[in-house]
Amino acid sequence: AVINYGLSERRVVQFNTNDPHRAQVVCETKCPFYIWCSRIKDSETVEIKTLVVEHLCTKPYNNKLASVKHLTEIYGERIRKNPTWKIKEMVETVRHDLEIEVSRIKLIRVRKAALEGVFESLKQHYSRVRDFGYQILLNNPQNRVDIRTTRLN
Repeated sequence: AVINYGLSERRVVQFNTNDPHRAQVVCETKCPFYIWCSRIKDSETVEIKTLVVEHLCTKPYNNKLASVKHLTEIYGERIRKNPTWKIKEMVETVRHDLEIEVSRIKLIRVRKAALEGVFESLKQHYSRVRDFGYQILLNNPQNRVDIRTTRLN
């Protein structure tokens, strides 16, 4: 939630304390912004104990919170639907949506991360093609199954 806040409001925040039970978040430029929160015992719920929303800093165009992992969560589905989406268009989309500058190299990594899941599922699916053929023969003994494959390096 804090990372989403930082990206949507174009603020660079950092975690001074960040463990499974508590988190302390401050603005990187030493302005008054401050969050102190902790997990409620025996629950997955997080309670904000202290919150100072005031920012005195300017909004930067380079935001370290826009990591490859986070950008993959935001744009991964769109990349999977359109694997030929050009990097130049991605730069413009991120600039328009999040109002931040992201390097081309980072967006290349985002596209690679988004498409890795697709290739892994395809590889897993095609590795079972002989099992599928066997099941067809079990259910329809009169049929013939002919499977031809080629090796890819």
